Amino acid sequence: KPAGPNRMNGHHQQNGVENMMLFEVVKMGKSAMQSVVDDWIESYKHDRDIALLDLINFFIQCSGCKGVVTAEMFRHMQNSEIIRKMTEEFDEDSGDYPLTMAGPQWKKFKSSFCEFIGVLVRQCQYSIIYDEYMMDTVISLLTGLSDSQVRAFRHTSTLAGQHFFIYSASI
Repeated sequence: KPAGPNRMNGHHQQNGVENMMLFEVVKMGKSAMQSVVDDWIESYKHDRDIALLDLINFFIQCSGCKGVVTAEMFRHMQNSEIIRKMTEEFDEDSGDYPLTMAGPQWKKFKSSFCEFIGVLVRQCQYSIIYDEYMMDTVISLLTGLSDSQVRAFRHTSTLAGQHFFIYSASI
């Protein structure tokens, strides 16, 4: 579909923020994961900052944070400042976050989350995975989140980082 006033890289926009498509696909399971990763790669080839912002917000949302990293924040703030802002917007009262939540819709989230990272690494192996910008951005964010005071950020980013390295080592 052509880009219009409410579309960016084929994704609907709400208040200038891209929807959390990656999160929804992982929550649903494996069925659409391959095509969504392929779409993400095409988005990255078109505009790597927008695609990375989508991936960053995916990790933030997988941690259970309701905050959203905006394009403005991504362009002008250091990871530590972004993490501090997301920490301020994090509601730790519930203690639950997608990797630890119970219920049928969350039962397979962890395995789908890890599988998503595997599909992402495999699909990127011939081009984007060797793009230092992508890996530096993602690993830097995950490293910062793994040192967060918020348990959900630590758990989610450590699991993600671990699987990035496992799948990268296998290609």
